[in-house]
Amino acid sequence: MAESDFGSKSGKAVARHDTGSGNAKIFVDNDNLPRRPSKCGCFGGQRILALRRLSIVLDLVRARLAQIDDRLTREMGNRRVEMHALRSLGYALMETGAFDEASSMFAQVLAMLPAAPNECLQGYALGGLGDLLFRQGNIAAAAEKLAQGEKLLRQHSDKPMLARLLCVRGLVDMAAGRPDAARAALADVEAIVTAMDVGPGSELGRKLANLRRAVDGAQS
Repeated sequence: MAESDFGSKSGKAVARHDTGSGNAKIFVDNDNLPRRPSKCGCFGGQRILALRRLSIVLDLVRARLAQIDDRLTREMGNRRVEMHALRSLGYALMETGAFDEASSMFAQVLAMLPAAPNECLQGYALGGLGDLLFRQGNIAAAAEKLAQGEKLLRQHSDKPMLARLLCVRGLVDMAAGRPDAARAALADVEAIVTAMDVGPGSELGRKLANLRRAVDGAQS
């Protein structure tokens, strides 16, 4: 496990790269992040703070990339950290309704993949784009992206992200008039959630409840 600690005046982050699996994770030092009062209330303030944290990490990673001379480390290590940050920022932006910015984050991940291939990250980005297209009402394009992402995530047994993608795919299936496919997606998510012991108050638990309501509502 290789670890890089890097920071700036705006914050501090630690990038940990597992040289065996090729996985990279980012950890933000919350104590060193600037804090400003929010007029949006607690829930909105938390989202804004999360966006600021991700933006800071992304800036720090890009600054770090410029300082690294070793090509393999740059392309296969910190490059993946940057892609993880972009993907996370894309999801966070999408939740706030900043669809254009979110789309740009996912597109950047996909554009970077040829230099540092990672099928899980590709699946995450495709799932994010599918979710985004669904929210914009483009059902056919959403189904295509979600199917591509689902295939990759099933191949790599990434259960948490697969469950999140399937929650969206089930809603897309309902919107497209495919209730049987939606029920199959719901059953898959329920099996994953049960195996993971995910609580109903978690993000995934709420997405599952949303899909269940949509499927049950169509049956009543």
